[in-house]
Amino acid sequence: MKLRLSMAFFFLLAFAAAAPVKYPPAKFPIDTRVPGPTSRYTPAILALIRGWHLRPAQKPSEDGNPVQMKCVETAGNERFVGVEQSVLIAAPVARVAAVLDDFDHYKDLSPGFKDIHVVARDGNMTQTFWEKSIPFFFMPNMKYAMTYLSDRSAPARVMYRYQLKESEQLRSADGLIVAENGGGRMANAVTQFTRFDYIDPSLGIFASAPVGTVWQNSLEDIYLSSAGIKLKAEHASWSYEKIVEQAKSWLEEYPVAAVRARCAAHGTL
Repeated sequence: MKLRLSMAFFFLLAFAAAAPVKYPPAKFPIDTRVPGPTSRYTPAILALIRGWHLRPAQKPSEDGNPVQMKCVETAGNERFVGVEQSVLIAAPVARVAAVLDDFDHYKDLSPGFKDIHVVARDGNMTQTFWEKSIPFFFMPNMKYAMTYLSDRSAPARVMYRYQLKESEQLRSADGLIVAENGGGRMANAVTQFTRFDYIDPSLGIFASAPVGTVWQNSLEDIYLSSAGIKLKAEHASWSYEKIVEQAKSWLEEYPVAAVRARCAAHGTL
């Protein structure tokens, strides 16, 4: 009898551990209209969210690059930076979501930024402030505010949509991150991370910055950010210094110049 009770206890414990976490309903739908400038990509991002379906299971890249990137050009605006990424993360979705929810440490995962902090929270909506250091004495730091919305309405998947609220240097910025079970036999242990960023830095003094520099800096910032998210989810005990060091090592091994050279005229959107 004791043996049967013990077996039943451990069965229930295992079932509870495997059961997906249930979150309360979100206060704001992820496709809620938010204040701030829109771009040609804003409705495309919203359409992608509404029609989202699980991507085919990713396979490790042939070249070994842990962060796969594709840049997308925008007709009529050579400064408009478009980036699509896919990353396999050896950690469950819940652990990746914990990293994405930790806005207080975004700055630690984003070298080159002087400040990133939360301005206000309201349910699943978070208002944030960003200040990027510009390494030229005659150019001011880039400052902007972003609105983030999260969604956990589907099992084993989290979405994060972000949009520019205000800036004197950015005309618009739209983004989406989807973290979901990676599929296959190890689905619960692997997260498929898909990210879209569309940024138009064509206001103020940045409108005259060299196009190549705009693309290079943007691609590097986005690469390091996604690499940092992957590393923190996979190595929770690592210091942020070690994570940034490893991310920069990957960036040095896989320079974004090669991504820019293969820029596509059209992306997923």
